[in-house]
Amino acid sequence: MFCALAVFSTAMAGETGWDGMMRDAGVVVDHQPYNSGGLAADTLYQESEFLPPTWQLVADDVLLSEPAVIRRLVFWGFYHFNSVPTGDETFRVRLYDARPDDGLPGNALYETYLLNPVRNFTGRFIITSGAPGEFRFTSDLQTPMSMNAETSYWLEIVQHGDVESRFRWEVSRSGALNGHAANNPFVGDWTGTGSIESNTAYQLITIPEPSSILLMMTFTAIVFCRRTYRSKSVKGR
Repeated sequence: MFCALAVFSTAMAGETGWDGMMRDAGVVVDHQPYNSGGLAADTLYQESEFLPPTWQLVADDVLLSEPAVIRRLVFWGFYHFNSVPTGDETFRVRLYDARPDDGLPGNALYETYLLNPVRNFTGRFIITSGAPGEFRFTSDLQTPMSMNAETSYWLEIVQHGDVESRFRWEVSRSGALNGHAANNPFVGDWTGTGSIESNTAYQLITIPEPSSILLMMTFTAIVFCRRTYRSKSVKGR
């Protein structure tokens, strides 16, 4: 049993990245963080005590070459002037189609809320005012997100409903650098960002269903243990 558990843990862990965090297997989209800044992605925040609360949505375009069922989401971000929440935190995730006229986010095809996704400080700081810490967020999706191949989508991630904290979705220099889109009360509709030299930092991960994982890992563990046992038996002769 110990042998089987050891193989299961190793197979599920993936590889360690530059930030010391484990990289998941089955990554479909991989936009690594570039710690130079990021737009506010928050449904409720306040610029200062002299201004009323406001909001801003941010979305990044996604195009897959193969169909995929996304079951895990990883993203990177930081909090304006280190306004890290001390209590519960909720993120809203949406997937939009692309409008036929301008290709920007259109109809919402998928929506879910993530309560307290795993938040790990990476050890890096963002090169912006206050030098806030960089965080890596990880969450399994209770409802998987199905995506077709060669179909234009937009992924939106925003912190939801905490006026005391302003979340900013970190930029990335990975993938096709074609920018992202934002929407706030001032522009009134989705608009492309001024810079097209960056994306947003996230990973879309398709992992087997738990039952499939357990079956696969159990089989691998049995084979591994049998080979180990046979090897030791041969050496002991």
